[in-house]
Amino acid sequence: MASVVMASLSGVAALSQLKMGSSQRRSGVAAHCTLRFKKAEHAHCLVACPSSTSQRIQLSGSSYLSGTSIRLHVRRASAKRAGVNIRAGWNDFAWSEVKISEKSNNAGMSNLTIDVGEEIVKGYTKPGQFVQVRLSETGKAAFLAIASAPGATKSTLELLVKPVDGATAGDLCALEKGASVEVSPVMGKGFDLSSVPDAKTILIFATGSGISPIKALVEASAANGGLADSAADVRLYFGAQTEGTMAFTDKFDAWKASGVTVVPVLSQGDNKKYVQDVFIEEQGGPIVSAPAETAVVLCGQKEMAEAVKAMCAEAGIPDANILTNF
Repeated sequence: MASVVMASLSGVAALSQLKMGSSQRRSGVAAHCTLRFKKAEHAHCLVACPSSTSQRIQLSGSSYLSGTSIRLHVRRASAKRAGVNIRAGWNDFAWSEVKISEKSNNAGMSNLTIDVGEEIVKGYTKPGQFVQVRLSETGKAAFLAIASAPGATKSTLELLVKPVDGATAGDLCALEKGASVEVSPVMGKGFDLSSVPDAKTILIFATGSGISPIKALVEASAANGGLADSAADVRLYFGAQTEGTMAFTDKFDAWKASGVTVVPVLSQGDNKKYVQDVFIEEQGGPIVSAPAETAVVLCGQKEMAEAVKAMCAEAGIPDANILTNF
């Protein structure tokens, strides 16, 4: 007898869909069902699944957890309802050794191009996704958003790495072209603009190295998860401490030519400001003419993201219209 199961997926950032096959040896009953998650990092859904107190399932499908076997512990909630926790760690995948094929300085950060091969690149489908990178099998991984657009290359990914002393990111910045590193499959839900299909206005707020996945978003085609052609008003408020720490300034003209209004904001100096403050000044307050048709994309400092979310709430923009990549 199949019962309804509430499934909760935590700690996984690359899955949008899983196939779950389960079986009960005692009764000989076998069943297959599909779990679809709106958010890969943590989500809930209802599925049909045979009742039992403990089951082992095999994960399959186009994900980095393909073939991974994990155990389900079913907590009985009622005769028709049970709770299931599915937990998978960040390291439940195969690492690949790759080489840094290009390196350059970008506003005090390192622009790295890594040759990861076609299979890994195929997993990159939405701007905002990321990879883990480490220097060795025992090293701690850095989580780095991808700066190149999906579909831009067949075998390479571009990363923007901010040097942090004592951290893996700092060690990566010290490497030279030709050095080997280990990389994960592409992970994360990315910026899902399809969840706001009626967006006529797209407001993008980024700070520091958070511009990396925004570059991917702006440069991606609509077919590859980029900005929708129907969006008439696309604005990027990009904050950095100084002009010298503002990355990708050489791309601004091309972004503007594609229809994106770029508003650079400096948080240091005589006229220091923050991205959310500049937006409010332009609008004369946290005002949006059509909140339901406005999408907001955030990437950068936590304080900035919280301030922008508060501003959006005051402006009446639905929470579902605010997109982040983590």
